[in-house]
Amino acid sequence: MKQVRILKALNESNLLFISSNSQIISSVLNPIANCFYQVFITDETSKAFEILKNHKIDIVILDAKIPQINFRSCCFGLDKKFSNIPKIILSDEIDDDFLTDALNFGAFIVLQPNIDPQNLKLAINFSMNNSKCCSKLVFADGIYYDEKKEQFFTKENAVIELTRLELSFMQLMIEKRGEIVDYPTIKEAVWKDKKMSVYTMRNIISKLRIKIHPDIVTNHSNKGYSLDIPKICS
Repeated sequence: MKQVRILKALNESNLLFISSNSQIISSVLNPIANCFYQVFITDETSKAFEILKNHKIDIVILDAKIPQINFRSCCFGLDKKFSNIPKIILSDEIDDDFLTDALNFGAFIVLQPNIDPQNLKLAINFSMNNSKCCSKLVFADGIYYDEKKEQFFTKENAVIELTRLELSFMQLMIEKRGEIVDYPTIKEAVWKDKKMSVYTMRNIISKLRIKIHPDIVTNHSNKGYSLDIPKICS
């Protein structure tokens, strides 16, 4: 499959800026805020998660020094629930321990808070587009599969949690999209040497239809299953 890369324009993107520092907001964010389609600002973890859940956010910028936010806890939550959204951390701490923590928690880059706004703009553009270097398979209602991260996401970029068997099944269906995949092939690829019954497979399909989409997989009586053919985009 050919990979497609298209530069995502800032004026089509939504930014979430998490900070309580009025000086940073004034000197770093405000000069470039008009470049974005929408900008959301909050200094609360719960509010940030609410924004991420209800809006399609393309980039998150997190100020590491917000008095009322536990930085590690906030980063862990962002990485666990919204791992596909690129994140930039603003911090005047640049020691190895902090950088290691930041990168392990999903930060794409760490910048100092006094960064020039135009340089921040370049970093945002690079972060958004470099994080989209692999193809996405987009299904109904904006649900998509990121081939690089090997995960399914909602249209709001939240991770859809799947079990190992569920993910293996979907990866097989993606690999053979456009084909009817028969039961022996599914058993060999997904269950391998483990015991599997038709009822076990039906249970997996039922859960996938609930978690991902009711029409994600089509049953072909006595033949096997096929995948709702996705669109490919960057």
